[in-house]
Amino acid sequence: MLTDPLRIGVLFSQTGFFGSTETEHLRGTILALADINDAGGIHGQPIEPIICDPASNVRRLHDLAHELIVHEKVVSLFGCAASSMRKSLLPLVERHNALLWYPTQFEGFEYSPNVMYGGPCANQHVLPLAQYFVEQGYQRVALLGSDYLFPRECNRVMAAVLRQHGVDIHSEHYLPLSATGQACGKTLHTLMADPPDVIFSTVVGPSALALFESFQRAGYSARQTPIATICATEFEIAQLGSQSLQGHLCSLPYFESLDTPQNRAFVKSFKARYGERARTNFMVESSYVQMQLFAAALRLARSTSIEALREAAGAVSLLGPRGAVRVDAQTHYTYYRPHIGKVDARGRFKVVSADTSEIAPDPYLVTVP
Repeated sequence: MLTDPLRIGVLFSQTGFFGSTETEHLRGTILALADINDAGGIHGQPIEPIICDPASNVRRLHDLAHELIVHEKVVSLFGCAASSMRKSLLPLVERHNALLWYPTQFEGFEYSPNVMYGGPCANQHVLPLAQYFVEQGYQRVALLGSDYLFPRECNRVMAAVLRQHGVDIHSEHYLPLSATGQACGKTLHTLMADPPDVIFSTVVGPSALALFESFQRAGYSARQTPIATICATEFEIAQLGSQSLQGHLCSLPYFESLDTPQNRAFVKSFKARYGERARTNFMVESSYVQMQLFAAALRLARSTSIEALREAAGAVSLLGPRGAVRVDAQTHYTYYRPHIGKVDARGRFKVVSADTSEIAPDPYLVTVP
């Protein structure tokens, strides 16, 4: 029975390198909690968040998570949005048998009974983009990423799949995690001396903003060589304006422009809370949906034990802004329907390719088309 306070730990950075993007995750989390609690909570009990700022620092993230698990006795942890940060928490949550809900896209190739993986893995965002490259007839693809685990693994998968289809890898470049416009511009100058057909970018955070800004400033054209990414969202468009991203591509399960009753209601609710100029994006939506899944699991389990929550999470489903949402009971990864969007002149993602149904997670790429 649910008798103790339903307290959770929320660990999205609000400052530091990941602060701007993880704040978007925090917004989605807060919106979901408001909706859940306004509707009566979980069998009459509200969910009480303890919100902390890891400040994009691995050591601080670990210390805060330890405090929340051991001393605050939280039901679950929600947070972080980088593979290096997530992996730093694995020994801690496994040692204390705690449950971490991780909301963002990542490379896969991992399983922990103590993590609920809420973002798409490689077969749900990298492979659909690779297939799109093949369908478009691209013959030379450049790989560009930030220098850490997630980009390198996604680039490895992209290269392997493209080579199977006879596509050449033009070049492969990595930028420091905190790369500036100068570093981005220098790398682009080298890369574009012999332009590829498309650039697959796994550059993240503020460096992604610097990359698109440098691309436009140098006078390169998305009509000639688009940047295709699994990282850019409406957040980057809002920061830079539509001109900087027009014509570029992104592979993600959610765009603000998706025209469904559920998404229209979600966008309206988000703007009512954060202002008419605020824009939803995948970071907001994935965190919102994962909190709703947690609430549904709590209602079904009527228990806060990790074993009961895991079992319940694999049994529930809901209808979210992007459509049907459910978790694979064996892997704890989430089903997704991939979309590929191209930024138009109004700064919206126009869907140019989409799967007709949701794709089961395949974190270890057992099946590669």
